[in-house]
Amino acid sequence: MTTAASGEPTEPAVMRAAQTQPPQAQPAPTQPPHDGPLQAPQIQRGPGVVPPFAAPPQEGVRRRRWIGISIGAAVAVLCCGGGAVGFGVLAVTTQDQLINGARTVVTSYMNDWKKQDYPAAYQLVCDDEKDQQTVGEFAASIDEDLVYGFVVGKPVVDKNEVIVPVAVNFASGDNADIRFVVVTDSDGSHKVCGTQ
Repeated sequence: MTTAASGEPTEPAVMRAAQTQPPQAQPAPTQPPHDGPLQAPQIQRGPGVVPPFAAPPQEGVRRRRWIGISIGAAVAVLCCGGGAVGFGVLAVTTQDQLINGARTVVTSYMNDWKKQDYPAAYQLVCDDEKDQQTVGEFAASIDEDLVYGFVVGKPVVDKNEVIVPVAVNFASGDNADIRFVVVTDSDGSHKVCGTQ
């Protein structure tokens, strides 16, 4: 403990501590309860008043909007146009497969007829024709004329069937133009189903 010039004792540590301590926070005054409805705080208006939030930027909005609309329209055109082109390609491919399948089955049928392999030719006939005649009846109906040669023409699609023209040369010297009707059978294969 030290003494001052007047002889009174001083406590420098206590005094310094009292001088360096922050002042105690005063408790917030409590507001008396309101008897009426609560009111919103008053908003200051006039020059120099800062709004509580910044306004959205206005520059470039129209440009971005038109860019977005243009991109959306381009995507829609591509999707619709691509779908139309895809559908067209599918239709052409399906028709080509139908024509090629019809040509193949008629060529096999005529080769079997030429080789007199009637059971093999009978297997290339549609179910409706098989229901009307047996293998023996079928063989008897086409065995009357032996095939010497033939030329398969260009098939023509007619609704759900394909017509395949064939120029046939018989061993007897006669010639005939036969138009075979080819259909898609119940098992999905192409079958000869009579003539026109």
